[in-house]
Parts: sequence; C-alpha cells; structure tokens
Amino acid sequence: MDELYASGKGWSWSPNSPCEAIYLDTLGHLGCSTAYETPAKYLNSVTVVIPTHRTVPIGINGFLDDPAVYEIIILANGTTELHFDPHPRVRIHRCPWEGHGRTRQASVELVKSPFILFSVDDASPVGMGAVSRLVSQLEQGHWDATVARQLPWPSAPLYLHRRLREWMPAGQCTINFPQTDHVATVYRRETLVKTPLPDVSIAEDLMWSHGKSVGLVQNALFIHSHQPSVRSLWTREVNIEGVRCQLNQSEPIHLTDLALRSFGAAFRRDWASLIYEGTEASAQWYAQRKFKSKQPSA
Repeated sequence: MDELYASGKGWSWSPNSPCEAIYLDTLGHLGCSTAYETPAKYLNSVTVVIPTHRTVPIGINGFLDDPAVYEIIILANGTTELHFDPHPRVRIHRCPWEGHGRTRQASVELVKSPFILFSVDDASPVGMGAVSRLVSQLEQGHWDATVARQLPWPSAPLYLHRRLREWMPAGQCTINFPQTDHVATVYRRETLVKTPLPDVSIAEDLMWSHGKSVGLVQNALFIHSHQPSVRSLWTREVNIEGVRCQLNQSEPIHLTDLALRSFGAAFRRDWASLIYEGTEASAQWYAQRKFKSKQPSA
C-alpha cells in the first residue's frame, strides 16, 4: 500500500517504488511543460473537499503546494482513525456517510472560499499548478465547472490506460466535456448553493451535469486509477447506467464492437481487459433493460 506520513514540514507521501516516482515526475513535465503563475485574484481561493472512510488522502501535499488552495477539508465518514500532525490548512470534519450527493453537498456550508474542488482520497494533483489551472479556466471560459484530466498509475490494467486516453484526451486546451467527475472538479461555491448536487447515492456528478457547461482542462493533471473487483464494478456500472437511462444519455451496447474488443484482448492474452470490459458491457446491457422497462411509455 502507499505510505502516508506526517513530517516536520507538513505532509509527505511516498510512492510505491522509484519507478513510480520517476513516472510521476515525467507525467508532470509532459502534461504541464511550462511553469504556471497563478493570477493574484485566484490565490488562496479554492477549498479542496475530500470524503474518506479509510485513509489519509494521498494528494494532500500536492494540494498544499498549489498557490490557489486556501484549505483542505477532509470529510471523515468512517470508523478509521486518521492520525496526522496538525496543519493550519487541513481540517478534518467528522460526519456520517449519506451517499455521494448529500455528503458532498453538506460540505458546501463549511467552505469559506469562493471556489470548491471535490476530490477523492486516492487521487493526487500532478505537475505544476493543476488546481490553479482549473480555477483560472473556470472563470476565463465561463464554464459551470471544470474537470482535470486523469492519468492512470503505471500498474493499472491496460484497459484502464486505454479507457482514460479515450475519455480524457491529451492536449493543452480546455474542451467541452459531458460531465463533471469528482476525482477532480472545481465549482464556484455560489453555483452549488443555487444548484445543489442531487441527493443520490452514486453518479451525483453525472446527474448534476445535465444541461450544464463543463470544461475538461487538458493540462491540469491528476493521477488516479484503481482496479475494482468484478462484483463492485458490476454494481457500480448498473447504478451509473441507470442514471444515464434516466437522463436519456444511455448508448446501446454494440455486440459486434464488444466481440472485436474481446477477441483483441484474448489475442493479446490481456485477460484483465477481457474480464473487466465484459463485466462493464454486460452490466450496462442489464441496466438498460432493467431501467428502460420501468420508464413510462410516451
């Protein structure tokens, strides 16, 4: 497991191996090749909110190094005790877990800054000024929210590398994106007061984004990936596809495309891709029939 520890200078994080440390450094230079100077009006303007029930978030050091970050609020919603040295810009707020939507929305009342970044405990900013870039583009592009581009760990399965490349393409621009993603999304606080996150157990970011203008900031990088169990992946995909059906955003499962991908994975002996892509597709197929059958006919 990744090791988090507190030092005299604040928070530190140790990668699993020297290879991962080199990987992180390389990603930072590839994604953000030039230093980014945070505009003065965005200094100390963002509060980072991170729910966790299991561990101290791995991205704390990266967030504290960004000039745009005012403070970090950790929503501790589990029974695990979080041990750390006190830091003036890190607050732990103990709260019950009430689902992804309600738990995050309740934290808006705790925020004192004009901007909020929702993240997760296993994600970390990479490179120079990721949060600063997100908040700058939020204002310059007149978006409702801005999303960081996610990069997988080198140990992640091949299908996750490919999936993230397809979903969040590389570049140096800010482009239209279909939804927010609470791995790393910046909002104006006043936006969430006026249009709160929906009170749902999962896919609150997808549901909130319906009818909104969301920008993907391609040179604001976060590292985040994990390999779920087949069972948890099935449950997650069924629930998320159910939300897509509700929003009429569901896309049909093309068996020919799935068969070609499965054949390619089998030919490469990439068994993880074969298993996980098959699980995703079958869960989505099941959810489309389950939830669409419940919708009233026109």
